Formats: sequence, structure tokens, C-alpha cells
Amino acid sequence: MEVNNLLRDYIDNNIKPKKEENDLISNYYNELKTLLEENWYYCFRSWSYARWTAITPVHDLDIICECDESDIADFINSEKWKWLYKRLAEKYWEEKIDFQSSSIWISFWPNDDDFWIDIVVAVKMNEINDYGDSLYKVPKILFKNRKQRREIYKNIKENWLDKDYLVLIKSDPKWYKKELKEIKDKNDDIIYATRFLKKWKCIIKEEFYWKNEKCFKSFHIEEVVKRTIKGNMELELLDLLKETIKTFDLTKANIPDRADKTIMIDSYINEPNFNKTKWLVQLENIFKQLSILNEYNFEDVINKIFLIKKEIREVKIDTKQNSYYAIN
Repeated sequence: MEVNNLLRDYIDNNIKPKKEENDLISNYYNELKTLLEENWYYCFRSWSYARWTAITPVHDLDIICECDESDIADFINSEKWKWLYKRLAEKYWEEKIDFQSSSIWISFWPNDDDFWIDIVVAVKMNEINDYGDSLYKVPKILFKNRKQRREIYKNIKENWLDKDYLVLIKSDPKWYKKELKEIKDKNDDIIYATRFLKKWKCIIKEEFYWKNEKCFKSFHIEEVVKRTIKGNMELELLDLLKETIKTFDLTKANIPDRADKTIMIDSYINEPNFNKTKWLVQLENIFKQLSILNEYNFEDVINKIFLIKKEIREVKIDTKQNSYYAIN
């Protein structure tokens, strides 16, 4: 099989969210969407899961809930949101519902970190994007990952963290999804490449990096893949991966946010706890591996990229039975 097809098969079977995950998440989302829209507000899925770039296991789903600014001003004391909290507590286990400063957080599955849904309030703006969709004002905290959000909410509740994270900032979530869909419809390797590199990033982080060190953000990876493929829509998966890695620029932040050009989505690379040297080494390493990847060495090279240790099976002879057996 040709190497690009081998890569696609590998991603479909090992990195793409499983059918059972998608089915379960869709059921949760449809239940919540019905509850929200029957009673108050229009809502929609956002971030990586909504843009087809999530990887397995899926840990979170953000639901943007369109509401009035007055509802956000005193979110915790709003009668509407108190009613919603009560309904959710009746439907799910109450201890799994957390009423945050700007969202309602629902944990699912045995471990809270396994999967959760964040229903985030957002104010629809009069400004529209190139696709005719409205922009939104969303809480600044929405741009943090799930672990950072949980810690920030905890600290805000304990009244020692500045509530700046709850300030509303301009965002254009629908534009990112529609632009990605336009590209995906012409060359769906953009989704394959993004998932591949997101998985690689997660593996590298777990293996080599201390907890207080920043790693590549998934959204940053997605945007670099998008920039690369927009430069050449004919790129196939392996070449797209290699060209994307060469496109990463860690010298300065240079990817402006769609809604607010003064904000750079890759600005975190200039923070002290983002080790540029380490990540440049890792980018060089994966590029070398991809450069030698072919249909004959596929398994060995993929194992090196994702740090998969081969199962060692020691074969011994059972002299009594005159047969062989394997010890794992």
C-alpha cells in the first residue's frame, strides 16, 4: 500500500475519535441542545471537536450558548442559569455538575478528566464575518485548556485570582470552522495532518516535559497546517506533514486571531516556560523520521515518532512438553 494511504489508515484506526466516542458525545450534545433551545437560547459546538480535528480519547466538548449580556453580568445569580443547573442536576448526578463563574461544567464517565462538557455563555455581536456569521464576545478563559480552566475556576472561587479571565473578548468561532470545511472539502489531508501532529505533540509532552513547561497548543498546530496547505492545495499527507514542520516559526509570534488582529494565537511561544530549544529539537527529530518514511519501514518509523515500545516476546523451550511458548 502506498505510504500516504498507510498514514491515513493509521490515523483512522489509532488517532481519530472512535465511533462509540462520537455516538456518545452526539447523544449528550443533542440532549443539551434540546434543553437549552427549547427553553432559551441558540447554541452550537465549538473548538476542535466541532472542527473535526479532535483526537482519541476525546476529553472535552465546548458548547457556546448565545445569550444576553445581562445574563452574563450576574451569571451565578441568574434565575435562568439556576433553573438550568437544577434541570441538569436532575438529569445527571448532581456532583457531576459544577456551576462556574461563566459556564456550567458537566463531568461524564467515572473519572472527571475522562470527558466533560462546558456550556459557555457568549454574547452575539452585530459584527459579521466573511461568511455572514455573527462574531461573539466570550469569556477569556475559553482560550485555556481544560486543566487550566479547572484550576482558574477553582482559584476564582477561592477569591485569590484576578477575575480578568472572566472578561469578555471578541471571538469568531464559526469562521474557523467554515474556512476549515472549505479546505477539507478540497483536500481532507488537512484533518489527517492536524490529528497526526496533535497526537505527536501529546506524546512528546507526556514523555519529556515537566508539568510547568508549556508545549505546542493544538490550535496553533491546526493553524500552521492550514497555512501550509493553503500555499499548495495539491499536497498529499506525507508532504503536507513535512512542509508543515518546516513552516513552524518559533522566532516570533506571527499568527493573528481572526476576530482581533492585535492578539497572536501563538504568543505563548515567547513565554519563559515555553522551551523553544527543546521544541526545535523535537521538530527536527520528527522531520527526520518523516523524511525516511516509506511503505517498507512504516511500522518502525511510526513507532519511533509516537515512542511506541515494541512488545518483547521471549521464546523458551518447554523440555518436558517438547514445545515452544512465549513469555510476554
